[in-house]
Amino acid sequence: MNAVAFLFAIVLALVATVSAAKAPFPVPATYKVSNTHSATFGADGKLTVKSTIRCTRIPCHEAGGVGTWSYDAKADTMTVRMAINPSWSVAQTWTCPAKSRDMNVSVLGGCKLVSFSGAQADKAPLPANAPTWTRQ
Repeated sequence: MNAVAFLFAIVLALVATVSAAKAPFPVPATYKVSNTHSATFGADGKLTVKSTIRCTRIPCHEAGGVGTWSYDAKADTMTVRMAINPSWSVAQTWTCPAKSRDMNVSVLGGCKLVSFSGAQADKAPLPANAPTWTRQ
């Protein structure tokens, strides 16, 4: 390995370490948050919500979609954001104080929706009654 490749590998390792510190669990990660919803948290801040709920109306805030997420280490909270349509955005802030101590943090417990904004943001992107998230 030449010096440039070695330096590049070190920089990539440092970036991965810094990025991982911005999440309460190793990312990317997919968690089943309820019987109907799962959420994939990307290392780049992308959030993908999948749902088994099918709607007859459009837009359907409960059907899942793509948004963003961020983590506030000081407050130990995660904020998820999603645009349901161009004029309807929702945001939720969650705390999940109980984390399993395994390498992948396979269970997040005691999860609570501590604040939300936007119409029906207590239902989307994630359902408010989701106290235990299990890694898939």
